[in-house]
Amino acid sequence: NLSATTPINNMYGAGQLGTGSYVSRVERIRDIYLDRQIRTELENMGKWEMLAKTYQNLKAVFPEVDNPTGPGLQKQLDEMWSAWEALAAVAGTSDAAAKKGVVYEKAAGVAEMLNLRSSLLTNIQIDLNSEMRPVLDRINNLTSQLAELNKSIVSIQGMGQDPNDLLDKREVALKNLSELININVAEKSDGSIYVQVKGHMLVSEGKNNELTFLGGEKDSKFERIGLYEYQGGRPVDITDKIVNGQLAGLIYGRDTVVHGYQVQLDNLAHSLITVVNKFHQAADPVGRQFFVGEKATSIGVNQQLQNGTYI
Repeated sequence: NLSATTPINNMYGAGQLGTGSYVSRVERIRDIYLDRQIRTELENMGKWEMLAKTYQNLKAVFPEVDNPTGPGLQKQLDEMWSAWEALAAVAGTSDAAAKKGVVYEKAAGVAEMLNLRSSLLTNIQIDLNSEMRPVLDRINNLTSQLAELNKSIVSIQGMGQDPNDLLDKREVALKNLSELININVAEKSDGSIYVQVKGHMLVSEGKNNELTFLGGEKDSKFERIGLYEYQGGRPVDITDKIVNGQLAGLIYGRDTVVHGYQVQLDNLAHSLITVVNKFHQAADPVGRQFFVGEKATSIGVNQQLQNGTYI
């Protein structure tokens, strides 16, 4: 804002001589609506950046995505079924023993691939879980910065000055925080802001509440996210409130995307075990199972059938 400087009286006649102008105040102008939109898009971007990495890792586990005819589970299954058909064609002949060995070999290959795929999926989940810790540290660091900036801004505004640089720093910190976790921001009359995650307070005036890891559910190796919302209290589980940002992408990738593939793989293995064993036990002289185990992590071919004698 510009203001005129004190003019000089004209000693030679009527009127005054202007002496110029000066900056009386620097006023900061922001569009709150646009700021909110920017933070929302940063939240979405942070989430999908993490999910994109997860899907890239899944493509490495399932190369069939890019090459349906290449080496993979589909090809292994096709070869196993072809081996069964070849055995059926020579049943009761002298060639049957050799064909039984091929069936065992191909079935063992399918079981080993299911074991490996299941293990790789678990490793991806463990990696995603590990990546959450530095994200939590960054969130806590940023909320601490915001709390300190709140204190300084309130103090400077209380003296009648404009803390424009500090307000800019606070906006940058909010943008960085938005990339990591979904937040709601509101400004108070004293110039401070409070920051929430779905109603749970991260920053209020000059205080920030830190995020922490909670132990996973029973029999789970994966942690959930807690918030020290009350002084001296136990952390509150806010995992289900985290819906955007990098932290949400890691949680969703670990618990929904990768877990979903694990469930499908287990369903495939369980169906394979159940159906093949049903027919094999009915035909086997002593009722032996062909497959052992229950799901992708444990499926295997019955060791008693290794030499092909009892198929």
